[in-house]
Amino acid sequence: MRGIRFTAQTTAEAVAERAEVRACVRDAFEKEMDAAGADWQMLTFSGILHAFTDQGADVPGVAGWDEPTTRQTYALTHQFIADAFAGKL
Repeated sequence: MRGIRFTAQTTAEAVAERAEVRACVRDAFEKEMDAAGADWQMLTFSGILHAFTDQGADVPGVAGWDEPTTRQTYALTHQFIADAFAGKL
């Protein structure tokens, strides 16, 4: 299971406001994972704020809990982990 990684991100990240900054960080992540020979997956949600899995997140326009997105992320993460341990990745 060495080098397997799953990450979830959003496109409404006020923390990294500019699309160019987000693209640069995403590109750097992809290059780093590829260079390490990692098996990786990235899930991106549009229109969702930062900290969407934190029920206490409440900073208008910046961070906020989103139950449906959290539920979907957790389900996909659990499946990813199960597949990794089962040697399916």
